[in-house]
Amino acid sequence: MTRKKRILIYTVESTWSPCPQIRLIRPFAHLEDEWELIWGIRNGVIMTDAVDGADLILMHRFTPGLLPISALEAIFNLGKPVVYESDDLLNDIPHDHPEAAAGASWKEGIEYTARRARAIVVSTEFLAEKYRPLNPRVHVLPNYLDFDLFFRPVPAPLPGDTITIGLLGSSIQPSNFALVNKSLQALCERYGARLKIHFVGWECPKGWENHPNAIFQSFIHEYVDYAAQLKQWAWNIALIPLASDEYNQCKSYIKWLDYSAAGIASVFSDVTVYNQVVTHDRTGFLLPNDDQAWLDTITQLIESPEKRKAIAEAGQDEVRRDFDLRAKATLYDTVYGSLTDKRESIAPATPAVSAAPAAPAAATSTTDAVIMKKNILQIHYNEATRRSLDPGFIPLEVVGNPRPDWFEFWAIRDYFLSNALNADEYYGFLSPQFHNKSGLQAHQVHALMDANPGADVYTFSPTMSDAACYLSVFEQGNRRHPELLPITIELMRAVGLEVDIQNLINDFRTTVFCNYIVAKPVFWEKWFAINERMFEIAEAGDSALARKLTEITDYGKSTVQMKVFIMERIASLVLALMPELQVVNLNIGVMRIGNPLFYPCRDEMVTLDALKVAYQQSRDNAYLQRFRALRHDVLRRCDTEYFSEQPTDFF
Repeated sequence: MTRKKRILIYTVESTWSPCPQIRLIRPFAHLEDEWELIWGIRNGVIMTDAVDGADLILMHRFTPGLLPISALEAIFNLGKPVVYESDDLLNDIPHDHPEAAAGASWKEGIEYTARRARAIVVSTEFLAEKYRPLNPRVHVLPNYLDFDLFFRPVPAPLPGDTITIGLLGSSIQPSNFALVNKSLQALCERYGARLKIHFVGWECPKGWENHPNAIFQSFIHEYVDYAAQLKQWAWNIALIPLASDEYNQCKSYIKWLDYSAAGIASVFSDVTVYNQVVTHDRTGFLLPNDDQAWLDTITQLIESPEKRKAIAEAGQDEVRRDFDLRAKATLYDTVYGSLTDKRESIAPATPAVSAAPAAPAAATSTTDAVIMKKNILQIHYNEATRRSLDPGFIPLEVVGNPRPDWFEFWAIRDYFLSNALNADEYYGFLSPQFHNKSGLQAHQVHALMDANPGADVYTFSPTMSDAACYLSVFEQGNRRHPELLPITIELMRAVGLEVDIQNLINDFRTTVFCNYIVAKPVFWEKWFAINERMFEIAEAGDSALARKLTEITDYGKSTVQMKVFIMERIASLVLALMPELQVVNLNIGVMRIGNPLFYPCRDEMVTLDALKVAYQQSRDNAYLQRFRALRHDVLRRCDTEYFSEQPTDFF
């Protein structure tokens, strides 16, 4: 019996979400005798144990943009052909798209992967043209549909029916929705209660929040649930306005497939993505971006039930005949089979290694009222870490790395003991992994400070998943490193610091991981006093607490002493203890998310943070109860190591 071909897939999107379903899971389900899909990210960790049995590695959509370049290098070095797969232009997202801020941070990783991949697989020829400058080996594999999943018989119209017009996802993105806003307002005035406008997406269009004709509901992330809901909504008309920009031109015609199978008469902007499949005035409408054209066409569909039915039936028949995935699945076998052929691997380009830049002087920024002197240092220990330095920071070498057990603290401590700090200057001590962990470069750090001069503290802490899903950095630490919390409580007593660690709350404003912080001495003096006392206790080694601080705990594939993880959480403690400090935070949403499997729940993570803020301001336990319930739901969906049946804490 022939062995199945295997694809090792690196994706941060859940298997129930639309893109993995449409582009991977459902097509290969029709090829289950020939192909097997293996999922390569578990609980945020890139798994390489399955690579030996894989014929192909697939990097999916924005996933490479969330991973550090070092992780991408490791994947390319596994010795298997790598394919980049996407159905959107995710390295060039428009400014008003809900993903715009995050998309800016994806660009580097996506383009790194696209350039080095054996091939790129996309859904449209227009999108292929956008990726060919990065890599000429681009395959177009169109989207198809499991027709039965979406099929709803076209209903017979009844006199006096309420007409429901639906807009979903990118159709209510501001630049797109602006194309139909005036028409819908006019139609609501004309038809009154007979007309219902149903919005589904990230947020209700402005001006429609309390409109009597409008209904808004949040985007449905589960693909199968979305298909079921689309049929239940029973829309009569669907609108798909698209502004004329390259991002929209690169989208696929998936909405025409969905809506047609569900028996909905649909109206589209006349753009490349739709005019290649929609026959105007037969299987849908293709319109210029003109208010009157949209108003006239929607009016025709409202006034003529027969026209609505004819358009819906013709579209449904064509999708059933020409776009049913069951009949087209062999195309996936052909394309991906060709990419697993045994042939000479295409070697990834090796970037030239330039000489290390000269150490920059402390940066000085000037505004009308504030002069800021910034001493932002980046620590390095050897030649490998020196090569990772950002030239926009000041190198801080730890010669010989004499105490690796203390990680960055040894370098910071030595700096404080050897240098007098100026009360009005800023100091930061970043690890060599700063870019890999945060996705940031020095110019972004300087830009935030320059735009917000005069604060006491600036934070650049990534890992939204860890910041949002725990009441504090100590609860998070206690889950990842059992006994961290009681050891920290014991340490605080030894230091003489009265603080209720167990009931401490950290939100995005006071969460700092990895000491990614730039601050004046007013912050660092408190931070150093606490950590220096811990240093003295641990180095003395003559107490039970010293032994606990130097106990080994797991850290990925390596082992680290507990003291390091406590030290890295002291910054968050200081911010919570000193509310008088003026703190500016870089938006956590533009940095690396931490565990990438949590990306589909980013909206829920923002809500989790808001619930923590509300609790701190009100001390109303109802907010904590809602936090625990929502966290439980998020962890069950995104955390492969969370098995609790009921909401729980990690204390």
